[in-house]
Amino acid sequence: MKINERSWLYVARCQIEAESGFMLSTGSSDSLFDNLIVRDANGLPTIPGTTLAGVLRHRYESWFEKHPGESTQDLFGYAESENNGSISAVAVSFALIHDSTNSPVERRVGHISDDYILERLIQSHPLQRDRVKINNRGVASDQAKFDTTLAPKGCRFTFEIRLWSQEENSSSWDRIMDMLRYPIHLGRGTRSGYGKFSTVVLKWECFNLKDDSGWKRFCRLPGALAGEFDFKHVVERDTEVLKIPHTVTVSMDLEPEDYWRFGQTGTPTVVMEHSPDDTVFTEPVIHWGREDSGKGDAKANFDVERRMLVIPASGLKGAISHRVLYHYHRLECMASEDSESWAMDDEQTRWERVVELFGDLKANVDDEESGRAGILTFEDVYLDFVQKDIGVMQHNSIDRFTGGTIDGALFSEELIWKTSFTLRIHVDLIRGESISSQSREALHLALKDLAEGRLSLGAASSRGHGYFSCPGLDWSDGGKWINVSPRQEENSDNE
Repeated sequence: MKINERSWLYVARCQIEAESGFMLSTGSSDSLFDNLIVRDANGLPTIPGTTLAGVLRHRYESWFEKHPGESTQDLFGYAESENNGSISAVAVSFALIHDSTNSPVERRVGHISDDYILERLIQSHPLQRDRVKINNRGVASDQAKFDTTLAPKGCRFTFEIRLWSQEENSSSWDRIMDMLRYPIHLGRGTRSGYGKFSTVVLKWECFNLKDDSGWKRFCRLPGALAGEFDFKHVVERDTEVLKIPHTVTVSMDLEPEDYWRFGQTGTPTVVMEHSPDDTVFTEPVIHWGREDSGKGDAKANFDVERRMLVIPASGLKGAISHRVLYHYHRLECMASEDSESWAMDDEQTRWERVVELFGDLKANVDDEESGRAGILTFEDVYLDFVQKDIGVMQHNSIDRFTGGTIDGALFSEELIWKTSFTLRIHVDLIRGESISSQSREALHLALKDLAEGRLSLGAASSRGHGYFSCPGLDWSDGGKWINVSPRQEENSDNE
């Protein structure tokens, strides 16, 4: 079907908000950091339309390809050769960042410093996180220390999406609008907690451009994304958590048994004469509230001093993946008739079974065979806190020969006391059906270890910190994918 044969034009304006830090990388680096954020003409973070279109195309193909109607290629276009292809019926604009008044920034800004949000976001590195790759032996891989540059949680963007159609009631458009109601992940590290976005407001309308009244109404649609227009369809953010199609979620309400801590930022949260040497990991986030005028317009608050505790998903993912490897070793050894010959097998081969769950990087850029995305998606956890939730513990180092303290070896660390949180892991069912039963069992046993206080998270596990417990694993499908029913779970706990 040719694009000029379609007279119905669907137009939607979508406002999204980052629920975690995110990095849409340029692919280049500078002298300090390994990745740089994609920016617009003002130097502010932006989301390219190609990124949004690619994510929507992949989601449409995964969710709806088997349904009747237009195929993914018909809808989003394709190019097989110079003479064989089709233009996309869907057009997606760049997503523009919002300023402190919740308006998308569409023009060149003369004085960025006049807006306290834009002033922070225009910095070359708004937020930074240090990362290290852990190999199959549980230690840092050689030359695998790296850092990431992030934009903060709470950033808002607005983009426009259009669809040309031959009919007024397009099932393809309804599916696209349905996809946008669910959270999407954009950029790098989406399996490790980065780049989760949710829709705040979604507005759309269908215009019949062959009809005189439809054409006149379309002409009143402002070209600016911030322009006022009375769209016929408006959907605001759902207050309840929507179950993402083709996804199973396991939730764990973790209650700490003692102190715990993840990473550090160098910014102390406890006010004292001598700042602690090791601090808890916190980040500033953008908070959106309401103006006092009563007009209902959102207004941002981005106070660098008002930080939130952050539990990086990468730290959760690393600890659980290595416990999965342990259980996979154990299960395979138990099934082997000759445990001695099994112990001599290549350990890297067994690590490949963990990779199918958690993913792995490409060995090099040109190697198309290696590297894959995992089927498990972990979420960063953000927690509000007050100073009484943070304790400071003093340490010193003991001389092993004299039994006395080593001169100058006194240090202190911040620790979080008895603050519970919920861990959520999402399983991609479309790719997860091919996972072996042994890998699923190893994952289940690793999560049980965490729930029953046998697996520590975060720092200082050797000193008894970072152990948790929870009532059980809450699978959204009742345990069907993991092959464990709630009754089996209860019976195993009683044994």
